[in-house]
Amino acid sequence: MKINLIGPTYTQKTLDFNCQDRINWYLVQNEMTGRGKYMLYPTPGLTLVTTFSGSAFRSGGAWATDDYVYAVLDATVYKIDYNADSESATTTNLGNLNTSTGAVQMSSNNSQVIISDGTDAFTYTVATGVLAEVTDVNFTGSSALVYLDGYFFIAVPNSLTLKHSAQQDGTSWPSANTASADSLHDNVIGLAANNRQLYVFGSKSTEVWFNNTNPSGFVLSRRDDTYIDRGCCNAKTIQTLNNLVIWMDDNRYIVSMTTDKPET
Repeated sequence: MKINLIGPTYTQKTLDFNCQDRINWYLVQNEMTGRGKYMLYPTPGLTLVTTFSGSAFRSGGAWATDDYVYAVLDATVYKIDYNADSESATTTNLGNLNTSTGAVQMSSNNSQVIISDGTDAFTYTVATGVLAEVTDVNFTGSSALVYLDGYFFIAVPNSLTLKHSAQQDGTSWPSANTASADSLHDNVIGLAANNRQLYVFGSKSTEVWFNNTNPSGFVLSRRDDTYIDRGCCNAKTIQTLNNLVIWMDDNRYIVSMTTDKPET
């Protein structure tokens, strides 16, 4: 006698009467005539491709480019090369930062990956495979770091000050490439690059800057027609997705912005 072991499951109020349950399997009905009416598919999962030895990955310490993933574990910077065919990954130790704890910020252009721990910054040059500390005296730490239109932009900690690197070079920070986000006197706590504009978040206000191709000094200019009287409560909430900028404002509302006005 054929016993059908695969099929829908039901649980009644009285478990002594019916206590069937199905865990971590999907029931799929056969739409064609076959050996059985149903089959069970396992749930999606993750495949372990590599392991690391250390205490913890740093907050903000992962950055994906077209070819690799870069990650910061304790003080060590790793390059991860994933092979989809073999479902395996090769890891390369690139060197160490000056700190082993705390959040980091990461970004990249076509030739460099830049990593800041808030006080010091390092650049990894893809062509040479060298991780080196940024020694330019005009880099004075960062509370936020993004890439836009050929430049790395930072917010200087506990200030209104914005700076950007030389074009396509995270090792050079000319002193003239400085501006102040001073629509309201609240320190800059976060940045976002979206639609070729720089969103500058303070605790009580948000400004939008655009590339005005200024011939000297700071390359961006503030859009004075888009001052936003809403700040950001935590820089970690700032995200970009499908041309949206999303963040949690100073009143703990989730805000999204695609044009000139934020929406709650």
